[in-house]
Amino acid sequence: MGKEIRCGNCNRLLARGEALALTIKCPRCGCMNHVRATSPDIAGLRAPWSVRVGTSPRPYHPPKISEYQAPQSEHAGYIEGPTGCQGFGSRDAFVALIPCRLARETIIKHHYSHRVVNNSYLHLGVYLEGHTLGVLQFGYALCPARAGKVVEGTVQGQYLELNRMWLDDAAPRNSESRAISQATKYIKRAMPSGAWVQSYADERC
Repeated sequence: MGKEIRCGNCNRLLARGEALALTIKCPRCGCMNHVRATSPDIAGLRAPWSVRVGTSPRPYHPPKISEYQAPQSEHAGYIEGPTGCQGFGSRDAFVALIPCRLARETIIKHHYSHRVVNNSYLHLGVYLEGHTLGVLQFGYALCPARAGKVVEGTVQGQYLELNRMWLDDAAPRNSESRAISQATKYIKRAMPSGAWVQSYADERC
């Protein structure tokens, strides 16, 4: 059936076969994939990041992870780093960017589904009293094209879906609500194009 051609951003299967040169838009995340064969046997069908979208991250994605100082105040505020906003919260509770790999490993190990959503591109750790007690993952919805039917006029980059959330049972009462509140405040600052967020449980898009 030929080799699989997958989206370099969300890994969705786009086509099967062989191509010398192909440009194809992913129906899930909207990424334009530019595929070129690098050898006579049509090698490298998954487009590299530099070919797909240039050398810069998408404007509606979060800043790159960098070093930051954990909050020292009991009053909530933004956590800044050399590359931009890294989180939001106070000394006793805050959320901050974590590597995708760490987020996925945590979800696979602790979330009841033991599965990740490949659409996620915002990964936040939940920190309570100096301990990492949770993970939130946001990203594209299952059917991004339907977003405009939920909120009229919505285009890519103006919404996020809460794909996965896990908090340890040791977390105090209402920690989930607090973490989501801090995450939405972070999104407003670090990803200002985002206008609304939906839950993974909402099947409208």
